[in-house]
Amino acid sequence: MLQDIFNPVVTYYFAGTVVISLLITAIIAFVLRYQYKMNKIRLLRKEEEIQKQRELYLVLEQGEEKERIRLSQELHEGIGPQLAGAKIYLQSLSSQIESALPDKSIQDLFKRIEEIISETVLEIRTTSHFLKAASLKNQTLEQAVNGLCRQLSTARKCVYTCSADGNFDLLNNEIRFNAFRIITELLMNISKHAQATEASIQLLVEDNKLQIMAEDNGIGFDPKVKVDGIGLTNIGNRLLLLKGMMNIDSTSQGTTIIVDIPLPTFVL
Repeated sequence: MLQDIFNPVVTYYFAGTVVISLLITAIIAFVLRYQYKMNKIRLLRKEEEIQKQRELYLVLEQGEEKERIRLSQELHEGIGPQLAGAKIYLQSLSSQIESALPDKSIQDLFKRIEEIISETVLEIRTTSHFLKAASLKNQTLEQAVNGLCRQLSTARKCVYTCSADGNFDLLNNEIRFNAFRIITELLMNISKHAQATEASIQLLVEDNKLQIMAEDNGIGFDPKVKVDGIGLTNIGNRLLLLKGMMNIDSTSQGTTIIVDIPLPTFVL
């Protein structure tokens, strides 16, 4: 009789355990499925936000492109010639003062003013070239970068070289455009801050990524201290949209900056 009572209890206990286990499994499955859906929604929202940022960035870039052309013309045709004219007048005045007032301190002052004007004219000419050349219209990425290096080598006391290897047809318009802006920023930083005599830009398309390597033999800098002051923030913002990475190695003997930009699986 005891066995007759015990067997139903065991059966009910076992059945209850199975039901509770099934309920727990169902709850866990529901929670996991809910988390999966929420993560998917967050991912979609993030992708939509990135896409909106890209579209806004493109609109801003188109406006900046027109402004670059306008500023380039203004610098080349307006401010540059005016400063060059001021330098000529200053040289004439300096020679007259030199004959009338043999005071060496005054002569040195005029020479220093002439040097400052010469440096300013050179800076304006270089900036004008950058603004004018900062376009991929009717040229490839390699051609545009080579053009910038040639212009800088002519205008500055530094030899700039460029090399490119790989299939650049794999780059879509967004990557090509932003890569050129990043390279322009890197070259401008070297020109303004590095005090280098040799600099190079190396482009490589390999392993589903575009790699940009900028090297110089300049004075170097501390990335933690000067990252905001030399334009690397702009590069970081572009890499954020492109899901790229940047590595900086800088010493007193020079600087190497490597930028990696992943290529999309399907190129439009």
